[in-house]
Amino acid sequence: MLLRFLCLAHRTLVEQSHSRALSVWDLSQQKALLFQQRGEPERAVAAAGGALEAAEVLLTMHRQATVIDLHRFTDAACLTLGLIRDLRQPELTRRLLCGCIAKLQPQVVSGAHQGTALACCQRLVEASTPSERIDAHEPVANQAEAGNRLLH
Repeated sequence: MLLRFLCLAHRTLVEQSHSRALSVWDLSQQKALLFQQRGEPERAVAAAGGALEAAEVLLTMHRQATVIDLHRFTDAACLTLGLIRDLRQPELTRRLLCGCIAKLQPQVVSGAHQGTALACCQRLVEASTPSERIDAHEPVANQAEAGNRLLH
């Protein structure tokens, strides 16, 4: 990915060991959620980004990603995307979304878990899109007139 959240030293440590990468992902994901609950969005983004980088390493560490790798990466990416989106950074959100989908592309094209990879891409798109609540029970203006026009 083009965005980096871990310093070079930590990135190198994560790349050297599966268990270390898994630990960094888990701890960073927990920190991100904690910072989010505390209302510290910048710190939450930094921690979520660290989790995302660790998940990226785990995704690409083996020749073939597992379903767990795909979900771990997607969970971290969705959290990071949502936090950046909530900070009203649309360009950064788009860049991160494109980078994450590009990272999943090999799995979508020829991976053993193509359906899962496609579902992960869909989750990423949904996480990056601001949710707009549409109330289905909201009254329609001049509903009676609109109905009458259809009858005539």
